[in-house]
Amino acid sequence: MSGDRERGARSERGARVERPARAEYAPRRIAPLGVRDVSGWRVKVTRVLAGGRSADDELVDAALGVAAGFLPAPAVTPAHDGVGVVLVHQGSRYDFVLVGYWTFETELRYQTWMRASSDSTRLERLAAGELATDVWDLAVLAFERDAWLEHVLRPGTSASAPEREREAELAAYLGATLDTTM
Repeated sequence: MSGDRERGARSERGARVERPARAEYAPRRIAPLGVRDVSGWRVKVTRVLAGGRSADDELVDAALGVAAGFLPAPAVTPAHDGVGVVLVHQGSRYDFVLVGYWTFETELRYQTWMRASSDSTRLERLAAGELATDVWDLAVLAFERDAWLEHVLRPGTSASAPEREREAELAAYLGATLDTTM
């Protein structure tokens, strides 16, 4: 099997997938775009921007559109607080959108979409196993995990906290942003 990895392998659809030439790591700009209301959900929107790319607000709008279709209704239930993330990644070759929401206190359920061309706003939902999350998206997800732990799951808190206290925890989480180049 390791030989297949070195020479290439077949995708789930049977197409030959060749390993691309090794690219040099280049830091990317990661910037918060604020908290948006999407069908009653409060979502933190973050953009990852590869060097040489211009910010594309149409892609952000398209991302919020797919989020509206992915996030369950109603936003607030015993299983979730109506809080999530939208990650808009304008990469060097393709654009990706990740939409996730916190559920069952400790889980982030998410889905990824891809835009193959910056000439379009059409996002295609990726099937499970089609693509792994890259190092920049993982940095954002790690930040979100840490912020969730710090502000919502810190010792002594629980989903059964008084509503006022819970809302303060969620507001603190929503206010925590990643603004860096890495």
